[in-house]
Amino acid sequence: MDDLKQLVEVTFPAEAVQTNQESLDLCGSDEACSLWFMCLTKRANEAILRRDAVVVAAHFEFFAAQLAVAGPDVPSIIDVSYVENLLSHIRKESERWGWNLMPEILQKYFEAFWAVIAPWRMELLRKS
Repeated sequence: MDDLKQLVEVTFPAEAVQTNQESLDLCGSDEACSLWFMCLTKRANEAILRRDAVVVAAHFEFFAAQLAVAGPDVPSIIDVSYVENLLSHIRKESERWGWNLMPEILQKYFEAFWAVIAPWRMELLRKS
């Protein structure tokens, strides 16, 4: 988890600073943990709301690439702490827009979670 956080900090320095502060505010630590990656997801969701395709694509491509080269613990971190929180608390139009930019591998992780707990949500995304 620490290695993935360090890669994020190098790749997305501004987002990492903001995520470190948010994590400190929420749990008193900016250590690599599930909450830190959940906070990072907010950066992607904020970019989706702004319709900032460059930032969204950079996030999505980074995490899709990490899944391809990751050690054994990284996929579960990306799945549970990042992907499952994507597209949360945003308008349906923005949710569909973000979904259409999401690489297939991230869509599969997202769908594996959301199809079980909110199948209606997947139906709406598939219509886009």
